[in-house]
Amino acid sequence: MELLLARGQAKAAAAELEAVDRRLTPRGIQNPSRCPRRLHLARAVAAEDPARAREPAEEAVRRARAFGAASGIGQALRVAAEVASPQDRPALLEEAVEVLSASPAAHEPALAPAAPGEERGDAELLLRAVLAARACGADGLVATATTALLARGGALPCGSVPGAAPATTR
Repeated sequence: MELLLARGQAKAAAAELEAVDRRLTPRGIQNPSRCPRRLHLARAVAAEDPARAREPAEEAVRRARAFGAASGIGQALRVAAEVASPQDRPALLEEAVEVLSASPAAHEPALAPAAPGEERGDAELLLRAVLAARACGADGLVATATTALLARGGALPCGSVPGAAPATTR
């Protein structure tokens, strides 16, 4: 399903995700951290029907909060922000950043500050995204966040070279 989304086959992905939801919901599989089908469904339908995309994203946030894992809540909030109305987006992104700062996960805390950092031109958030992305090896995000940071007049830490691996003791 994620592959269908990555290939731009949103309608096929949405159909598969809806079928998965029909099979798993009666079985009680509701944790969006375990099976993020609602988050993927929100992304799949967002371009054609933004209002329809909000419902599964909001449900995923409710479910994630019920399960209580910071990484799951933060991921759900970040995706909900992707499909939210423009006036709701900033609050969701800010909450995602806050929640994910307490998460032991590495990739989601790197993703979370990148979006509001780019939207607001916030160099501090973009720097956080760059450093977190480097720490978890998310090279694509490092490049994107570094470009956004430098374009907004931000600076990388002393001795940092965009795209370079962190220094080692050797």
